Amino acid sequence: MAEASVTSGAAGRLIRVAMAAPMIGLLSSIFAISFSAIIYNGALSAHVSQGIGLTLIGATIMGLLSAFLFSYRGTISQPQDVTAILLSLAAAQIAASDIIAPEAVFPTVAMLVIVATFTTGIVAYACGRFGMGNIARFIPYPVMAGFLAAAGYLLTTAAIGMVIGRSVDIWGLPALFEWPVLIRWLPWLAVAALVTALTRASSQPMTLPVLLILTGAGFYGLLALTGTTLAEAREAGLLLGPFGRSNFLQGLSPALVLDVDWRVMTAHLPTVIGVIAMTIIGALLNATGLGVVIDREIDLNTDLKAVGLSNLAASAGGGLVGFHLLGETVFSRKMGLTGPIAGISAGVGTGLVLVFGAGLLSLLPVGLFAVVIAYLGMDLLITWLWAERRNLPAMDYGLVMLILLAAATIGFLQALTVGLLAAALLFIYSYSRIDTVRLSSTIATRRSSVERGMAAQTVLQDHGNSVHITELTGYQFFGTAQRLLDQVEQDLGSHPDVRRLIIDFTRVPEIDASAAFVLEKIAKLCRRRQVGLCCSSADTGHQARFPSERLAALGVTLYPTLDAALQAAEEALLAAHPATETEADGSFLSLVQARHPGIRLEDVFKTTRLEAGEILVEQNAHSDEMFVLLDGALVAEIIGVDGDPVTVTRFLPGTLLGEIAYYASVPRTAAIRAVVPSRVMRLDADALDGEGRVAELAQDVHRAAAGYLARRLVRTTQMLRAGGF
Repeated sequence: MAEASVTSGAAGRLIRVAMAAPMIGLLSSIFAISFSAIIYNGALSAHVSQGIGLTLIGATIMGLLSAFLFSYRGTISQPQDVTAILLSLAAAQIAASDIIAPEAVFPTVAMLVIVATFTTGIVAYACGRFGMGNIARFIPYPVMAGFLAAAGYLLTTAAIGMVIGRSVDIWGLPALFEWPVLIRWLPWLAVAALVTALTRASSQPMTLPVLLILTGAGFYGLLALTGTTLAEAREAGLLLGPFGRSNFLQGLSPALVLDVDWRVMTAHLPTVIGVIAMTIIGALLNATGLGVVIDREIDLNTDLKAVGLSNLAASAGGGLVGFHLLGETVFSRKMGLTGPIAGISAGVGTGLVLVFGAGLLSLLPVGLFAVVIAYLGMDLLITWLWAERRNLPAMDYGLVMLILLAAATIGFLQALTVGLLAAALLFIYSYSRIDTVRLSSTIATRRSSVERGMAAQTVLQDHGNSVHITELTGYQFFGTAQRLLDQVEQDLGSHPDVRRLIIDFTRVPEIDASAAFVLEKIAKLCRRRQVGLCCSSADTGHQARFPSERLAALGVTLYPTLDAALQAAEEALLAAHPATETEADGSFLSLVQARHPGIRLEDVFKTTRLEAGEILVEQNAHSDEMFVLLDGALVAEIIGVDGDPVTVTRFLPGTLLGEIAYYASVPRTAAIRAVVPSRVMRLDADALDGEGRVAELAQDVHRAAAGYLARRLVRTTQMLRAGGF
């Protein structure tokens, strides 16, 4: 039974593959011919057979190569609708040109297609080769949505143009509703709308192929009911043919290049830029979407190189630009074509139609291909104008509509420019509204890395509000810099006691020329208000536009780091407000000594002398003591990522150090080293565990240390609240 079940399953898979492979080939051929008909339409319709031949040659090459080049071997790569639309716009202009000879029209259009495909191949391969697979994330989502919606509009109008035999634009819409014209395109558009609705409502992969077969059958059924012969249908322009040849290879020759009007062709090279951009974006979007559908990682750089190589090869045969066909790839996977057989089926199918299919295709209705094009266009319009509207804010949705309107009125490439420009303006507007002030504080709460005695801390606490600190973040340009100027004016106006302003640029990657000019205005404002302006971490080489010399001429003091600016401000405050004799004696030990005049602290706690460079405690060492710096200078250092010591704190006489590790019972977070000959008093656990008067002394030591820590915690809390935390 088990063997029978396995055999039955294998037979079922073979049947699905046998059904799916011809279907993939037929769909690929229909899409390729439809896109070719978009380009070789209207004045170029006489050359549609040659155009289809070139497109099928390229599609065959592209399909076969896609079986082996992409990161997912089941990927099908074929010509695409959006790029065909762009090329069709240029082709229509070439055909309508007054300066080109009639015999040069088709060769010139064909050469433009070849150049576009070849150039796209080079750029796509280079993007993959240099790891630019993430470039899609730099395209604003509303811009992509707008382009796809615009492509949907152009595909829909191109479908109408196919069945009426001329180009359609928004300015000629009234003529479409004249009865002889209306009856030619409206039924096909209605069928396309029905196909769109049914395929969106159904998850079955066979829905589209079945509907297309029914559409063709319905057309011939209608001919039979009305008694219309094939000759009459062909005379009325309802059929794709006649092609006049047994296959699409006839009439194609390398000698066509001799008839190219290079002057006219090169005038339309800007179209190639749009084709390249849409190919890169479309390939990355389709590859990303494919990865989501099949639940596996897609190597975007590998796929870009595959797109590049397949387009380079297709250009040799005159083929259209192409990349992943997401729908066909997913369909083939569901039908069991999970390996190279998928791409091979597409390539073989288009190759067979190229060699043997001219007679058969000449019997197919033009409207069938128009239905395919209109279905693609309507699906894009529904997706990006209706389904995605809930996911887009009003301004972003307005951008989508703006791009669509621009594409309908002034052109697709112009819409590309309008969309990118509008997105840039929206970004500038939105970014300029962001507050780039990371933290606003004063010396009363924001201190340098220098730990000072309690008397100095009291002075800084009492007079620190006279030094205002503004820490910036993000790119500074004319919009954000103007907001900074407004805020400085507001701060100085509401705090007239401010005598020094520090602006920190540590987290500012760059400033533009307008922001540099605004900084000069801030400097002049501070000079008028008699406020000393300091800038820190600004003139470090990565901000080329920082006006160091001009600011220095205006009296602005520049510091290499924010810590250096804070140290200078603290020292200036301490010099301006010297401690009284009573305050000067208000060190940590003096407060303890005042409560116990009969006890010599030197008799209870050990005093240690350190030479310059000598280590007091090692990082990660056991902590069972605190220290008070009596004289000299110490630094706390940690080991940086490069293995070298980094100074994090400097200690001046009178400061308590090592208290956090002592009370938290954790290893030392930093090493402490003497900068100059120094003397420290060691408050160890054994001495603090004494009895009698020593026990009372120990309690006051702990009480003073708790107050020391509490004041530091209050400053930190105030600073965090000022930063919105």
